[in-house]
Amino acid sequence: MAIGNTMRDFGNLPMGCALTPGDTIPQPIRGGKEYTDSQNNITTNIAISPEDGWKPTFSATVTANAAYATPTDLLVLPGSATAGKVVKLVRFDIASVATAAGIYTVHLIKRTTGNTGGTSAAMTITKLDSNDTATAAPVTYSVVPTTLGTGTDITAVRLFQNTLTLQPERLSFLFGNGPMEALTLRGVAQAFAVNFNAVALPAGSLFDMTIYWTEE
Repeated sequence: MAIGNTMRDFGNLPMGCALTPGDTIPQPIRGGKEYTDSQNNITTNIAISPEDGWKPTFSATVTANAAYATPTDLLVLPGSATAGKVVKLVRFDIASVATAAGIYTVHLIKRTTGNTGGTSAAMTITKLDSNDTATAAPVTYSVVPTTLGTGTDITAVRLFQNTLTLQPERLSFLFGNGPMEALTLRGVAQAFAVNFNAVALPAGSLFDMTIYWTEE
């Protein structure tokens, strides 16, 4: 049958329809190739194509960040202080070099209470869409927090640290990829933290780190 004559529900909307941004008229969803099963039931797959993300998305990065001695939390992304705003971490990248090559463990932690004390500096935030407004405020620490908030490891991995003149190993962590939930931060007390468990890092340790998050 023609699209204009497609089956409709009691509200006169096409069965299996969707709204297109900027269009107030629901449109039927397009199917793929038909398939007939052993019982002569005819079905079709819904045609799906990738689309640019619609959530406000932000990134913040530091390069050649010199860690303070025996660091605990080095980078922290807290949740939003704006009521009703939810922050979701979707990606974290890290790479490191030092005077001499080495290997150590980096802990990625979700905190449910905030840190106190220490000295931190705000990270520069990039809006992937200039019309969006970020409410989360990520920081890097230069002096160890006096008290760390309550938290548990999301993961802990060994990071190889190359020498200053060589290409460093780069690790990327994706959250919310597929059916897995993104790391969700509800309220300013919750946070994502990059932690080194107070281990003495090799001399001349420098870090490149980037976080990507959405707000909704």
